[in-house]
Amino acid sequence: MDLPQIIEDEYSGWVSPKIIDDFTAYADLCFREFGDRVAHWTTVLQPNIIAQGCYDTGSLPPNRCSYPYGTDCTVGNSTTEPYLFVHHSLLAHSSAVRLYREKYQATQKGTIGLNIYTLWFYPFTDSAEDIDAAERANSFLYDYPETMRKVAGSRLPSFSNNESELVINALDFIGLNHYTSVYVSNNADAVEGPLDDFTADMATLFRGNKNDPPTPLLRPGRMVDPQGLEHILGYFQATYGNLSFYIQENGYKGADGNLNDVERIGYLAKYMASTLKAIRNGADVKGYSVWSFMDLYEIWGGYKSHYGLVAVDFNTSGRRRQLRHSARWYSDFLKNNAEIEVDADFGITISHAQL
Repeated sequence: MDLPQIIEDEYSGWVSPKIIDDFTAYADLCFREFGDRVAHWTTVLQPNIIAQGCYDTGSLPPNRCSYPYGTDCTVGNSTTEPYLFVHHSLLAHSSAVRLYREKYQATQKGTIGLNIYTLWFYPFTDSAEDIDAAERANSFLYDYPETMRKVAGSRLPSFSNNESELVINALDFIGLNHYTSVYVSNNADAVEGPLDDFTADMATLFRGNKNDPPTPLLRPGRMVDPQGLEHILGYFQATYGNLSFYIQENGYKGADGNLNDVERIGYLAKYMASTLKAIRNGADVKGYSVWSFMDLYEIWGGYKSHYGLVAVDFNTSGRRRQLRHSARWYSDFLKNNAEIEVDADFGITISHAQL
């Protein structure tokens, strides 16, 4: 998303293969200048979801899309560019990883991976069609399934033999951003065609909550579903083997700037408990990070999204900061080496940390 404007102007950024060499040169600069102080490098942020917002619906910079999937863009192609973006992101990431391993890793002793935005997709009903739709959604968002190759056809870029070798095992860890889960049903009205976009290719309808109306747009809701994170970790283990994970973003969006944010405390406790359950089931989770330390500008929601443990009053000249109840709870949880115990129904007991 965030590129020097000259790169967008000269060759349209991520939809061009030219980005691979420029990104690798940028990574080389970062490794050289900061590598003695960085233990873990994350190359690309959630390319699987940025593809939709930036290059399909065009709701995010660089605002590329085409009718009817996006209506406010002056450039772009919603049927091809989301796939091009992900393709070039993977190649740019893999090129940076090869550079780091060949030139820096032996002396700097760091690790390198990429970040993925994750949702767990539940079938809306027990029908075979909805179960297939949920499996299809999970595979579309986290893999290159045969179904995608079939329906996208020539719109899906292919990897050469050399590119495939570059991409395979090109990470030391996967960073996961995870907030919620989504219900999925089969879209019986979807018709395969050469002008479909990514979500039309998926042939699914989404609901952020059970009672929401269905939509073909992937718009996460606010469902609190800690088991979804456990399912995600299990899915990646089963699909890709024994990988290492960092939960790089997990947090709760408050409806307002309320300091007494007991809902956020419950959310964090449950999702940390889910992470613990996944670890006990064999997931190699190396770290967990709350999103976010303080309220900030969110790409979706601007200053109206209150994710922070620390509240920020953006209406004051000094941007006044105040600790929310969750900040005090989380600090106490960490300082006192608190332990989380969770039962099968996600009933939670926390020792040494006071609510």
